[in-house]
Amino acid sequence: MLDKIGKQQVKLKTGIYNIAVKVVDNDDLEAIEILKLKINGKIERK
Repeated sequence: MLDKIGKQQVKLKTGIYNIAVKVVDNDDLEAIEILKLKINGKIERK
């Protein structure tokens, strides 16, 4: 997962995660969505 400036903050292992995402626009309207993420293997970067 990457933060606002693109720096990796959390390294997730195999499993199921619920991740809350909060969005705020220029008019101070905000919304929160909960994402369900399932990781069933590993990521290989080249």
